[in-house]
Amino acid sequence: MNTYNLLKDEKLIADGGSVTAENGLQTGYYDVVAGENSVTIPGMIGAIISLLFREGEPYEKVTGTPATKQFTHDDTTGELVFYSGMSFNEGEQLIIVYTTTGGATSTEPVTIQEVKDYLRLEGFIDDIDSPSSDYDDDDEIISDLITSARQRLEAFTGLSFIPKTYQIEICNLAGNFAIPYGPVTEILSVEDTSGTALTYTTTINLSKLKTPVQDDIVIEYVCGYAVLPKGLKEAMLKEIAFRYTNRGDEVTAALCVQAINLASPFKEVGTWLG
Repeated sequence: MNTYNLLKDEKLIADGGSVTAENGLQTGYYDVVAGENSVTIPGMIGAIISLLFREGEPYEKVTGTPATKQFTHDDTTGELVFYSGMSFNEGEQLIIVYTTTGGATSTEPVTIQEVKDYLRLEGFIDDIDSPSSDYDDDDEIISDLITSARQRLEAFTGLSFIPKTYQIEICNLAGNFAIPYGPVTEILSVEDTSGTALTYTTTINLSKLKTPVQDDIVIEYVCGYAVLPKGLKEAMLKEIAFRYTNRGDEVTAALCVQAINLASPFKEVGTWLG
């Protein structure tokens, strides 16, 4: 009998750790039509999209023609448009984390003010001709850059920078399955694929499922940093500063060199993230 471990499927249940019933931060799952590359969602009228996932992959919101893993959002009609070469698959759902007017909630590990302080965007125009040193012209740009930097650094490190809840289906025939997207903070349930609860054991830090040693296990768990380590926070600031300074330029690198150097010591190994 072959013994191996395998991540068979995954679903992001919640992202951001703060979900409210009305305004505030919300997570929605939306069906799409196979073969199309756009969808109109009435609930996205007037919404501010923080995160969007297609089949587990994060997509970036842009204002121009979308490229691979990008989309545009018309908040007056609720229409989302994706890259023309990546039409929707049969049975695909969009996972969208968004806020509606009047209830925006910040869940990012870096605030707009922290970025503005880091970029020194405030304080240098306070003179006799200036009524205020406040500078908020680029707040929306900075907010998008914060989310984009966090998503790309999460993909690079294999970690969750903010609290999230995942459900994964695995094969654990070799034991000690490395649970992805850590740090894992709580195991909510371990069941078989029919929904029957299983007795299980983990390592002390919850990073691995030791037992049961079997196939067809479904784990639901909470992961992510409550407070981001300083090295990763600095990596985010470096990446945001790089993108802000070079906005409008053609940048092909996924991350700037300084961000990679700072984040590399935290990079997860031995998981299913490559």
